Amino acid sequence: MRGLDTPVKQIRRKIFTEVAKLGFQSTDDSLIHDIEAIPYNIVEERAKYRESIYRERAVASERV
Repeated sequence: MRGLDTPVKQIRRKIFTEVAKLGFQSTDDSLIHDIEAIPYNIVEERAKYRESIYRERAVASERV
């Protein structure tokens, strides 16, 4: 079970990499705005795993 690579793990990994990138690249002034933009950058235009794109973005923003 440990080695399974599920879509949920992939999304989680993408979120962690984006947060790590922002830690190095963002300035103090733009950090909050950049963190709030992460779900819009990660989630695609169509909903893949949930019923709507808004729900996918909400789940991604909760993980941030």
